[in-house]
Amino acid sequence: MTIEITTPDEETADVFAPPPLILLASLGIGLSADRVIGLTFEGWVLPRIILGGALVAGAIVLGLAGLTRFRRAGTAVEPWHPSTQLVTDGVFARTRNPMYVALVMLQLGIGFAFGGPVTLLLVIPLAMILHSGVVLAEERYLDRKFGAPYRAYRDRVRRYL
Repeated sequence: MTIEITTPDEETADVFAPPPLILLASLGIGLSADRVIGLTFEGWVLPRIILGGALVAGAIVLGLAGLTRFRRAGTAVEPWHPSTQLVTDGVFARTRNPMYVALVMLQLGIGFAFGGPVTLLLVIPLAMILHSGVVLAEERYLDRKFGAPYRAYRDRVRRYL
């Protein structure tokens, strides 16, 4: 009798943290800091709300498009669960990471809508953490799991926009 022991890194993407949790931490810190420090953009309230609302709406549409494609393919959305399918159609034919782009857009939209400069500035570390702690780990995992088909997809479709 043989028992194969695998580490989580071999079966999943082994990401830094759940991406929604990363977003919530970034938003929580940014919105709290803006409020405590008392920093807000004065003026241009209606244009900021319109821009922020458009970004939030776009983020929701983009995120749901990615989520829907994963669900239809029957593969895990959560990067800490094994992937069973390589999804390359729909929104994934245009960007390999629509849900992560949506998370960044969501923070941008909320930052603009609420006029919070710290919230807006934290988009930079949010994007860096998502890239280095999630996306790169997922790419290594997908390369191991799907091999040549994933590499062909990666060469054909942009990582973000």
